[in-house]
Amino acid sequence: MSKLVLIKAATKYLEILSQKGCDVEVSNDFPSIPEIAKETGRGYQLPTFDVARVDHTQRSTFWLFLLKDGQRIGGVAATLQDIGDECASNYLRRVADSQYPNPNGSTLTSVSPIISADMKGKLGYIGELAVHPEHQGDRQSLAAFMRLVQVLALLEWDVDWTYGFIPDRHLKAVLSKQYGFCRFVPLAQTWREPVPEKRSSNEWWVAANKKELLWFFEAECRCANIL
Repeated sequence: MSKLVLIKAATKYLEILSQKGCDVEVSNDFPSIPEIAKETGRGYQLPTFDVARVDHTQRSTFWLFLLKDGQRIGGVAATLQDIGDECASNYLRRVADSQYPNPNGSTLTSVSPIISADMKGKLGYIGELAVHPEHQGDRQSLAAFMRLVQVLALLEWDVDWTYGFIPDRHLKAVLSKQYGFCRFVPLAQTWREPVPEKRSSNEWWVAANKKELLWFFEAECRCANIL
């Protein structure tokens, strides 16, 4: 039943994008990703998705690109992180120490206990979101695009959670609904000084578990103008 919900949801989101004159492209051509991403206005990859540092595989990671008139105008990536029963805060601390080593001690000085209490199992980490400046502002397209990447993560990996970290300014711009998550936690991670470039202690943890995602997808398939 859950796969049927996902297929219906994917069809709906693709239809919304098609009505906007858009299409999507899935890519795991990892060597080409940095150059392709530049077309969307993104000139860098964070360490988790950096193809020069991480040995991604076709079964673990994919990029989804938003196309209009044959041009890539947006992009987002997803990667599978199977942490089993490991405490999520321990996992996040370990990853931060590896990706952003700090000579003064542990890279993260704290992780929200809400994250540790809830998130475990197979995780779909969503990141690398970019929309070309000339095409920003279409919130319905952004919503359909972001929901689609989560549908694909569920279809591909049957994840228990999807999650990401977003800047405080995005919450203030009321973009939370467009990103397609159900949970929003401020001060998710506190970074030891000096804070790594492109990261901030004001980031929010945004997430949804599988049950929540399936319910939202089903609700959006039932309602004509929910996005």
